[in-house]
Amino acid sequence: MYSMHIGIISRSKVSTVDALAYRAGVKLECPLTGEIFNRESKDVGVVQLSSPKDAPQWAVDLKELIDSDRTKGVQEFCNIVEGAESRKDSQVYREFRISIPREFTKKQGKEFINDFVQDQVCGLGITALKNFHFDVNEETGETNPHCHVVALTRGLTETGLGLKERDWNKKQVHEQWRSQLAAYGNYHLLKNG
Repeated sequence: MYSMHIGIISRSKVSTVDALAYRAGVKLECPLTGEIFNRESKDVGVVQLSSPKDAPQWAVDLKELIDSDRTKGVQEFCNIVEGAESRKDSQVYREFRISIPREFTKKQGKEFINDFVQDQVCGLGITALKNFHFDVNEETGETNPHCHVVALTRGLTETGLGLKERDWNKKQVHEQWRSQLAAYGNYHLLKNG
């Protein structure tokens, strides 16, 4: 059993900068308006950038920046992505909200998500910011481990972001992601006993 919701984060519905700040648990400034969105109170375990294997050097550098200084790195990520979008109703990100089996330790959960994203998402040329949330219900003590995978809707170029990748919207691609997530989940559950 697994749960994955795939949706679009669009400027027509929400502030895409605030949405990113919430998922990463950081304070971000909108590069277009200067508005500040502070979501530092949101407890986010880990934030990591995953890119295709042939990613340009600037994307590799950005990954390292996010690893060393989450707020500064996610702000740079935000600036690049928001700067590539000109429409007020742009579809800025595709989001995968994936539940992590409660049986997993945090390390096992991260391995499960990392393997799936690197192979199945980045394998198509997509760059994604993984935001691991290990929420605990204060009343019941139940855990709700999940990951918000915020994926770009544009491919990478040597100098920034390219054109929108419409093939990533196809129903067959989404069905493939769903079936592969189940397979990866089963593999990692067996692997971890």
